[in-house]
Amino acid sequence: LEFTNNLNKEARVLEIGAGLGLSAYHARNFGIKDYTIIDLSLGSLSQSFFFASTIGEDNIIIGDEILNYKSTEENFKNKLKLIPSSSLSLVSDNIDLVINCDSITEMSKEDAVVYVKLAVKKSKYFLSLNHDNNHFKISEIFSDTPFKRVYRVPTWYRSGYIEELYINTSFN
Repeated sequence: LEFTNNLNKEARVLEIGAGLGLSAYHARNFGIKDYTIIDLSLGSLSQSFFFASTIGEDNIIIGDEILNYKSTEENFKNKLKLIPSSSLSLVSDNIDLVINCDSITEMSKEDAVVYVKLAVKKSKYFLSLNHDNNHFKISEIFSDTPFKRVYRVPTWYRSGYIEELYINTSFN
């Protein structure tokens, strides 16, 4: 919330692997409404049920329903977008912040690189809260990209996890 407030505009957030979607739910309660989640099909199914029950089905866009909207429409910006990981082309451009918590270092390195390449094309910042003892580290998948690390600190709430913020130096 503090980070997005410093943007001096309504933030556009993309979360990769959101679990049930509680981060998006809380972000929405704090006024961050232009929020997109990319996840596996089962995750998206669980999220759609959770969000339909909590924020109402009229506030959700699922999968290729995105094609029925223009990304500049207020109606689009205020809806939560759920995109399956098989449809990355549906992710809007000009994302302010990509968030990944507890998943990118648990997938294959090849799959992780796909998400990093997506972020390189579409986002200014990437925030990672991931375990630092998996088969690769976040710094490894960002090493050959225009992303540069802003900071790296242990998380305060979970032992063994590291919070890292990266900025895309090639993003306008």
